Amino acid sequence: MPMSNIKLAIIVSVALLATALISTGGYFGYQKWFKSETDQSNLIDNPSTTPDRNYAVYNAVLSNKLQHYDGSSTIVISEITGVNGKVGITLQEKFTELKLDTISSYNNENINETTLLRNLNFGNEYILLSKGEQEAYLSGDGGMWEDFYQQHPTAQGITTLSAVGFSNDGNQALVDILTISGFDVCDGTLILLEKANGGWTIVGSTLSLIC
Repeated sequence: MPMSNIKLAIIVSVALLATALISTGGYFGYQKWFKSETDQSNLIDNPSTTPDRNYAVYNAVLSNKLQHYDGSSTIVISEITGVNGKVGITLQEKFTELKLDTISSYNNENINETTLLRNLNFGNEYILLSKGEQEAYLSGDGGMWEDFYQQHPTAQGITTLSAVGFSNDGNQALVDILTISGFDVCDGTLILLEKANGGWTIVGSTLSLIC
């Protein structure tokens, strides 16, 4: 096949892929650990506030995330927790110490969105992005991201946290963290934490979403 035809085929394929991504929300799902997507009809217009005990888990996860950024970065966080789907017991293939009650709690807590308050304290400046602002950036084409980075030049994208699932004894936690940094550019990570000596420590992580 002539080189010009190969280039044309690549361009057409990319265009078709972009169209498919837009029509499905713009994401590739990495769904091995998820047994079903969340029923979006369950979401409420006025989410309740995030439980206080979640913030210590969020601080541990975000502090770890900071290790991959330079000191000048501003963390832009969605004020609404993400609802990505229900995890199944297959996640125990990755996290052998993961308890069934932690999985159950995670799925129950993520039925509905919650609203984050400015209770985060992980050693870095951060901005809470309203749901309306986030939808404005994500609903447009790639040009909307130019506006985002003009307003937040030191940001690394928009980070969304899931609600936290806890074990019955309160010593294990499961949370998902998703960062969208451009048009069809994102990565999500499921993180397992254990509580010891009053603090939370990450004991495992695995890819949950990529686009």
